[in-house]
Amino acid sequence: LYGKITVSVNNDQLLININDKVKANLSHWHYDTFRGPMEKKWFGEITVQFQLGTNGKVSTANVEGLILKKAE
Repeated sequence: LYGKITVSVNNDQLLININDKVKANLSHWHYDTFRGPMEKKWFGEITVQFQLGTNGKVSTANVEGLILKKAE
């Protein structure tokens, strides 16, 4: 419904790409929360909080209040 969101790692930073329209470089902020500036500066900053499942891997991501579950 919300399209494709990809999170990858590059030089100790997370890169988030939302539908190839919204992109940001995320740095560690607090515990499992990362934040950083959007590629298009007028979009401001984005905050993403990752939640781990019982297996220790990411199960959901809270992107500015929108909770997304990892696709199988």
